Amino acid sequence: MRLVTLVVCAPLAAALLAAPACKKDAPPPSAEEGSATSSTTGATPEDAPPEEPPPPPAGRLIAPEGEHFEVRFPAGYYPSKADQPIPTAAGELKAVVWTAEGSTDAFVTSFTDMPKELLAGSNAETMVRNAANGALGGIGGTSDKEEHFKLEGYPGLRVWYHGAIEGQPVYGRIDAVFVPPRLYQTIYLADNAGAVRGKRATDFFDSFRLVGVEPYGVRVVKVPDGGFEIAFPASYPEPTRSDDDVDVAGVGKMKYVMFMSTTPKGAVGAGYMAMPPEVEMNDAAFDNGRDGMLKSMGATLAGEEKIERDGRAGRAVRFKGELEGQAYEGKAELVAGDGRVHIVLALTPSVEQLEDAQVTDYFASLKIGPVADDGAAKDAAPTEEAAEEPAAPAPKGD
Repeated sequence: MRLVTLVVCAPLAAALLAAPACKKDAPPPSAEEGSATSSTTGATPEDAPPEEPPPPPAGRLIAPEGEHFEVRFPAGYYPSKADQPIPTAAGELKAVVWTAEGSTDAFVTSFTDMPKELLAGSNAETMVRNAANGALGGIGGTSDKEEHFKLEGYPGLRVWYHGAIEGQPVYGRIDAVFVPPRLYQTIYLADNAGAVRGKRATDFFDSFRLVGVEPYGVRVVKVPDGGFEIAFPASYPEPTRSDDDVDVAGVGKMKYVMFMSTTPKGAVGAGYMAMPPEVEMNDAAFDNGRDGMLKSMGATLAGEEKIERDGRAGRAVRFKGELEGQAYEGKAELVAGDGRVHIVLALTPSVEQLEDAQVTDYFASLKIGPVADDGAAKDAAPTEEAAEEPAAPAPKGD
């Protein structure tokens, strides 16, 4: 079934926002169900040398060490692994693809790690949508049905479609899941519509699972006395609250409330400074609030810019410091509202990790305004992506 290369390459290129078309290479090794092995290229399929007996009825499991997924190909289908280069504006990327073809259908699973240049301005919905659109575009296809789904809390999109390749009708399904910074895709193609919803295809999709990846979600924390709410990543511990007084130049002591959550992956926090009624939120006031925040953490200013959040003036601040002998990089947003300076911050071991999608989503979740006191943090499903990160130091006072 000479369909795999075009259909696999197209969704990967689209999902990576790549304009250049993918090269149509020779198809990978294929095998009929029930046969030991066959190949149209002479290459030896991965894990299936010619001398091996057929796999057990349960099929062949692909579970690459350290790649955080597994999937089971049907009995008699012998997947071959290949690295597919994908040209993009950010440079050439690598898609790792496993394919197994029969005479009338094909099974595919793949992953691609996205660089931060391509993640900027994108989210999980964008990535999975582009993957599905790419599959359709590669065959001039039409979507028959779509379903949004979650895998361990990570957003995915499932699309059934039909189209044609070189005049040959083709029917397919693609499941795309984004686990930042990685896009996983599972694809089935057949020359008849019934096979796409048949047991063999369904079992293949159902067998795909994440391995060693933390479930993703958010924990909404509402702070009525602070007039804000924010969605902490659910993979972080429930945040703890601290109430302090900080010295602010020209004002004196101000109430400083901060909720912090720390984990080996990093630290995030949100809180507020209560501003006296006589203080006007001008540049000087923001300077004072920024300096008070940095002083409370023993941090040094590294850069800043003016921002606006929902019509409210603010500052985006970068800083760095050291806690318990470990250096850290940090960023914060300070936003004026209702007699307070609201603060959202994150600490990580490196500047690059501050741009992680989980951190970006956390900052974007801040909502300022009256908050009903419902008594506790609230767990909720995510709308975007999450990622594992290396250890970050815990801030003082947590």
